[in-house]
Amino acid sequence: MLHSSLSHRRTAWLSAALLLSSLLAIGCGPSPPKPVNVTESFDGNSYDHAQWQLATPNEAVGKVEVADAALLITAPPADKARPQIGNHGKFSINGDFEISMDFELLTPLPDATQDYINLELIVTGTDGIAHLSRANHKGSGNGVVAYFKPSSESGKSVWKHSPTTEKSGTLKLVRQQDQLTFLFQTADGSHQESVATASFGLGPIHKVSVALSVSSPTKETLKVRVDNLRVKSGSEDGSWHVSAIVWLMPGVFLILGGVAFWLWKTGKLSQPPSATAEDETT
Repeated sequence: MLHSSLSHRRTAWLSAALLLSSLLAIGCGPSPPKPVNVTESFDGNSYDHAQWQLATPNEAVGKVEVADAALLITAPPADKARPQIGNHGKFSINGDFEISMDFELLTPLPDATQDYINLELIVTGTDGIAHLSRANHKGSGNGVVAYFKPSSESGKSVWKHSPTTEKSGTLKLVRQQDQLTFLFQTADGSHQESVATASFGLGPIHKVSVALSVSSPTKETLKVRVDNLRVKSGSEDGSWHVSAIVWLMPGVFLILGGVAFWLWKTGKLSQPPSATAEDETT
């Protein structure tokens, strides 16, 4: 009987200990992704080299410079398409995010005789790649283009052109849960538009880019201005772990108290330290 009682006690306390360790593991597990909050305004004609990598194209492709408190990208005339001039963030982001940039076309986007000419805000992640562009597209003309290409063949791609001749404004990408929204606003705020939405997925974003893509021959010099790059993701505080432990502790004590009460109620909490031969053979 004593052996059986001790076995019951050991089983009860072991079960409580396993449950306790599981609850604590929830509160003490891997840290959640670190939030990103980056704003680049190019004040003083400088930028944060720790956060951004600017392109260094050869002269035939174009020029990237920080001047007039902005990022300036220039593409000279050419009789063929040119490689994309991409400027990239040095950070990755997780969870919900908002990414935006202000732009101004210092020269009109030339008419594309093939493909397109785009000033683009791009996010690249495990679930795919999304572009939001102020574009001049062959066949569709001037406008804002939302484009999403999923990594998975089962994903649904998106391409949407919204006509506009606005020379300045804000391009913005917003992810909430797995939905990505492509937003455009004019510089004076008189027009705001949700160009498209896409089922983007929940995976991490490993690259944020600002790019000029000239996929057409052009006869004129093209120059654009980009300012106020803003990237924000995740929660603003890192108190998740502390909060989880605080909320879990009452449950932990309740469980341990319940086990102790059960042992006391069933008389298994206060067995004698030794047993008679009769007890052992019962």
